[in-house]
Amino acid sequence: MTVEANATAMKLKFPSFQSLDDIVVTFALEEAYAIINATTNNLKLKDLCAMYLAAHFLAVDSATSGSDGREVTSETIGKISVTYKTGSSSKDGPFPGDLATTAYGARYLQLKNLGNPKFHMVGGDSQHQGRRFW
Repeated sequence: MTVEANATAMKLKFPSFQSLDDIVVTFALEEAYAIINATTNNLKLKDLCAMYLAAHFLAVDSATSGSDGREVTSETIGKISVTYKTGSSSKDGPFPGDLATTAYGARYLQLKNLGNPKFHMVGGDSQHQGRRFW
């Protein structure tokens, strides 16, 4: 099954964005595709990745006075305290750490790395010649 990334699909997959204009969702998708195309050359599930990356952008951009799109990791009611998820390492591409601040960005990173191991060895000793190790 192929997922076609467009405003309608985004709103079906992520109901929290249904109130946004299609043009806003489409622009976020175009931005996501531009970044994906510029930073990866063999990304599996490109359309699904674009949807999660666009959802990350929309979540961050839809900041209101009570929420800024970041994922809350803990809350305290007495004397009010909120802790947000912090970013990860600079290995995340053009926005180091930013992607880990929303569930959408974290899922994008999972999908982006699916089937794309961080390292592999080709060759080896004579006993394993020509085999790939992942």
